Amino acid sequence: TVSVLYWWPAMVVLRCKVGVVGDGTVGKTAMLQMVFSNNVQFPKNYAMTMGAENTVKEIPVNQHTTVEMHIIDVGGQDVYAR
Repeated sequence: TVSVLYWWPAMVVLRCKVGVVGDGTVGKTAMLQMVFSNNVQFPKNYAMTMGAENTVKEIPVNQHTTVEMHIIDVGGQDVYAR
């Protein structure tokens, strides 16, 4: 979902929520770590996501607009599929 968080004459902030789901050990967390660190390689250390992890990243679009992404990374193990 995308919503306008607040608007000032000089600034617009858009908020969106993104859920990342899928099977376990396919690289969902590694992909997010690459995006947040601006890295071009998958991380070498693997830590399984237990439950869900929440992260926020602000992305400037231009001098008047920012996107605030709230990302929920859900563990893909079968125990969380219930």
